[in-house]
Amino acid sequence: MTPAVTTEQLHQLLDLSRKLAVTIDLESLFPQLAEITCKLVGCARASVFFFDPATNELWTQVAIGSPTIRLPRGKGLAGHVFETGQSLLTPDAYADLRFNHETDAVTGFRTRDILTVPMLDLEERPVGVIQALNCHDCFSQTHLELLELVASQAGVAVQRHGLHVQVVAAAQMRKEMELAAAVQMELLPKEVPQSDAIDVAGWSVPASITGGDCYDLWTLDDGRLAMLVADAAGHGMAPAMVVAQVRSLVRALAEPSLRPADVLNRVNARLAQDLSPQRFVTAALAYLDQDGTIDLASAGHGPLLFSPAEGEPLHELIGTGLPLVIDPEPSVQSIDPLHLQVGGQLVLLSDGIFEAPSQNGEIIGIERIHAALGTQCGATSNQKITHLRDTVYAWSGGQDIKDDQTIVIARRVK
Repeated sequence: MTPAVTTEQLHQLLDLSRKLAVTIDLESLFPQLAEITCKLVGCARASVFFFDPATNELWTQVAIGSPTIRLPRGKGLAGHVFETGQSLLTPDAYADLRFNHETDAVTGFRTRDILTVPMLDLEERPVGVIQALNCHDCFSQTHLELLELVASQAGVAVQRHGLHVQVVAAAQMRKEMELAAAVQMELLPKEVPQSDAIDVAGWSVPASITGGDCYDLWTLDDGRLAMLVADAAGHGMAPAMVVAQVRSLVRALAEPSLRPADVLNRVNARLAQDLSPQRFVTAALAYLDQDGTIDLASAGHGPLLFSPAEGEPLHELIGTGLPLVIDPEPSVQSIDPLHLQVGGQLVLLSDGIFEAPSQNGEIIGIERIHAALGTQCGATSNQKITHLRDTVYAWSGGQDIKDDQTIVIARRVK
């Protein structure tokens, strides 16, 4: 005759249900789960197994009377129940070929009968297993059903705990990303160097919280304006860290005695020691003298746009160097000397500008960039950047940008 559920057992189930409903710290609760299992079904020992996806193992978070147990997925009765999602009542453990004898051999404990029940989440996916060993009488169908009630509540609690951990981790990651974004914004020029002869401006926006683009504008010791645009592969935290390193190295190495090509080659040699080629960075570095002379070099960055005088069409300049990190050997060479007359301009862009897609996927293309800038005769560098930004935004239909976008424009005014 199957024994009926007692009032005490119902109280134990209710108490466990209340605790599982409100407790986030499962590590402190599951020892109680094992203890209640022993009382509820009247057994000598109980174990609570969890699945570890990293090792593909079941392991005991709690094993009353036993050391920590680890089982390959699918091994033993616990592994079988985890795989099938079906409970087992095993009256004679040693008569079942699926029983794992190793734990008994280590502990000296003799297992007689076992209840093995899967912990299932709300989608009926197994997240672990509960085992009850050696009933004081004999395990019955009532014991099995009681343990299934316990396991079903525990499975949902495990799922809720996992979701809570994910939410906390996501919040922490977002906080770290926001801090990284704040640091990245601080690396942008706080004051744009200006002179009577050169009008320069820059703008950059990331595709995510942090981006792989950067630009920098500063004055060299000899009075020339230095312009840097760099674009690390991808966008997000890792490219942001890489491109920040590029900016720092360029700043540290950029001396009047070194040409931009020399600086980029030295930066490349240092980066190639630390980074894999998958972390490559394109970069363009230019020095502008007050008389309009430009010394320019590109490490795989382009096209670079140059108009020698007001009203003249933009020309595309193609650098010969490889992107930084691809090859430790020097490959960047200086572009032929350039000279800005009054109204002439140098435009440095990242590919997020000229590869911006429309809503049907067509990229804006360099010709439309030429056309947009060609309508801005007499405009300041800031006005040109604003017009180009508006052009790209209109082309994309206001959709979220797909890649980081950066624009730097310098024009000679006298």
